Amino acid sequence: MTVSGTAGATEKTWDYIVVGTGMGGATVGYALAKAGNAVLFLEKGRSTLNGQETLADDFAESFFTRAAAPGPEHEALLARAGRYTGGLIDASGAKPRPFIPFIGAGTGGSSALYGMVLERFFPADFTPAAQHRAGSDVALPDRWPLTYAQLSPYYAAGERLYRVRGTFDPLRPDESNAYLPAGPLSPVNRVLWQRLEENGLHPYALPLACERQP
Repeated sequence: MTVSGTAGATEKTWDYIVVGTGMGGATVGYALAKAGNAVLFLEKGRSTLNGQETLADDFAESFFTRAAAPGPEHEALLARAGRYTGGLIDASGAKPRPFIPFIGAGTGGSSALYGMVLERFFPADFTPAAQHRAGSDVALPDRWPLTYAQLSPYYAAGERLYRVRGTFDPLRPDESNAYLPAGPLSPVNRVLWQRLEENGLHPYALPLACERQP
């Protein structure tokens, strides 16, 4: 059963309610729904699933009449772009400053705005103190409560779910996942790739969560 909007949502008993449909909420909710649970997603902002007019292939700022930070007067445009429209207060400086952050609000959350890169942490990242032995005045833990090896199967499952595409990173000899084929390079990137190889470097295509369209 799919419910869009508030109509019908209160007439059903839900097993789980997920607040936010960004990368985290959407992934967890999808897994719960695939397991047979009734899942209700709550999201602030517009839905791109019901034919509402949305802004695609551009940034809201490109439609501003002058160079300025987004403000309340841009609320309708920001909403069309799947952007957060409520203001926050930056109190870190001498004078509090209102601003609207570059985060998502709407189906997909901020994952609808980011650059698709889904790169794994390195195994060394899970033992941070060992990587910064000379650091002073820091409170790095010796290790995470889980290891890279424990997390690796979940990395692989996420990469399959989001159809991650890329090529092998030569700095990750322990990486066993197989990405889907990377997309073709642009003419400029092909020249750059060739020049890097000619200089003894080893370029690779970043893992991107995207679907190839013909």
